[in-house]
Amino acid sequence: MASSSAPSHHLKIQLLGRGAHPLGNSDVTITDLATGRAAFDDIISGESVEVDLPAGRYGIGTVIRTLVPGSENASSTVACLPRFEFGGDTNLVFDAQRGKRVSISLDEPSAELVSGSFFVAQPTDQGLVQFPASPSALRNLEENELYVVPTATEKGFSFELQSHWVQRGAPITPYVYNLVTATHDGIPADPSFRVHTSDLVQVRRHWSAQGISGDNSDVGSGPNLDFVNGHGTWGFGFRIPSPGVRTEYYTPGRWNVDTAQGVSEVGYENSSALLEYGPGIYREKWNQMPLGPTFVEGLIYQASRQGDDLIMYIPMFSDSERGHAGTAHHTAIGTTTLRRGDEVLREEPFMGIFPSAVTLPPEPSVYEVTVQGKRQVPWSRYATDQSVTWKFLSQHTTESEPLPLMALRYSPKLDDHGRAIAGLPSTFEVRAEHNGGKGPPLRQLDVFVSYDDGQRWEQAPVVGLGDARRVFVRYPSDAEFVSLRGVAVDEEGNSVTQTLIRAYGLRRLD
Repeated sequence: MASSSAPSHHLKIQLLGRGAHPLGNSDVTITDLATGRAAFDDIISGESVEVDLPAGRYGIGTVIRTLVPGSENASSTVACLPRFEFGGDTNLVFDAQRGKRVSISLDEPSAELVSGSFFVAQPTDQGLVQFPASPSALRNLEENELYVVPTATEKGFSFELQSHWVQRGAPITPYVYNLVTATHDGIPADPSFRVHTSDLVQVRRHWSAQGISGDNSDVGSGPNLDFVNGHGTWGFGFRIPSPGVRTEYYTPGRWNVDTAQGVSEVGYENSSALLEYGPGIYREKWNQMPLGPTFVEGLIYQASRQGDDLIMYIPMFSDSERGHAGTAHHTAIGTTTLRRGDEVLREEPFMGIFPSAVTLPPEPSVYEVTVQGKRQVPWSRYATDQSVTWKFLSQHTTESEPLPLMALRYSPKLDDHGRAIAGLPSTFEVRAEHNGGKGPPLRQLDVFVSYDDGQRWEQAPVVGLGDARRVFVRYPSDAEFVSLRGVAVDEEGNSVTQTLIRAYGLRRLD
């Protein structure tokens, strides 16, 4: 409930279900259109809610859930008042019986809708806000009937529905449809949607194995970030063989594609990327070796300093594709340590993460962050031991600034099990990736390789200038794994030493 020194008035909101059936838990949100903040936001179990609010302009959203007799399911009816001038005691009634059933159809006859979620975008003076704040999930539109009550025309007000479709009856679906359908400037009297495959983006997604075949990977799509405030709707995973290829279709726009790999007994590892899909056909590679740290913009990860607070959340197990960020919170065991000289400022039992900010002295100082950890999982032969040390100069900032860190990213040519060919020469790119997207020029970039899990190292020739250079190696005929160590130093003295044991594998020619 909003607090204000202005006189308050009484508002009663009554919810009516469909037919004579009882109500379940329903969502009610009252948004102040001037501030964009929720004046009231709660889940109610009864048929009405009463609040005291100052006079003003409000938007009211409800999701009325009506219980279905003899079933665990409930229908959901979205009933909203996009703009309400409130100036005195008022009673409002939202009637689910006025709702029109939402339907969506697809021109692929073998596809069935298996999951989805929905929300409303409410325009305010401060921009769009999302209701409910956490999107409502549904399995399908048959078991979970969805209705919307038509509204008057309201510029910018929309109802958004994300749905996921797979091949009916297939144990492992060869395709997935990831759809976003929406109304615009209000909710119309006919909330039915027809989607044509020809209007969608086609993505051919290749999923590599980490040296071990299996069907232990869930690959799903997450929120469409053109939705409100980057929230969007829930994503859902669908199993894919490892290695494997699947065709996915997307509504054009910006998506956060999330993946998960693992088994429940051990845990799961996640990888995600922000991807912009325009019309056309795309080919993507996921789960490519080697794994390692990366810096990406737009996701939840960061390594920054704001004032005197250091914030760190670095995805330490990212595959080799640009823009992919990967973590192994549930499967890797390790530590992250921050030092200033000989003083340990913070040590945490996580890889690449300080769960809370670390307060630093304001004066310029050289700091060292070391991340060390081990990983043994049944779906991978690689990335068994990782050690990364960053040394950098930092001082008080007036606003949030990225720490001057680098990560070394490698792009060897590998098969779909993460293996190069033993006994042959090879060359691949090494690229210094700067936190925040840019950094000082490199003064040094060295790469070392080991074929006995780091017992002996030999320096590999590195050719080129700039952040991207070429590494030349000759793989032994009797080796099984390649380990990598990279050292990069920029012209301001910031450095990274990055070691990965069993970065990728080797195979002999048949």
